[in-house]
Amino acid sequence: DAVFINHGDMVLTFDWPESQASLLLRGGRVLAGKHAMITIHEVPDPYVLRIVAYDVELGQEFVLFLHSRDVLLLLDTRDAELAQAAKDMMQSQHPSDAETAYTHLKGPCVQAFSER
Repeated sequence: DAVFINHGDMVLTFDWPESQASLLLRGGRVLAGKHAMITIHEVPDPYVLRIVAYDVELGQEFVLFLHSRDVLLLLDTRDAELAQAAKDMMQSQHPSDAETAYTHLKGPCVQAFSER
């Protein structure tokens, strides 16, 4: 599976508020067959996630800043995948209901993020 992000910024329009940032994740991962160190920081107001991937082999750093709208779009995609899987399971169990109308509702990921 691949994720294509059309959102987020490589540069912030303001200085990174280091004193407000909290560390969410730091660890090694294999991304696209390459070893990388991933670090994610979060700032609550205004909400920003800073994702830094450091390519260990090339010695290059890649930075992406996600604002709340970007995070909500990614979470909504995840919720949509879960909803589609549930719909497919329901249709396989009840073929007569195959034409049930689909209504978009906030999924559990978006709901939990919005309540923070």
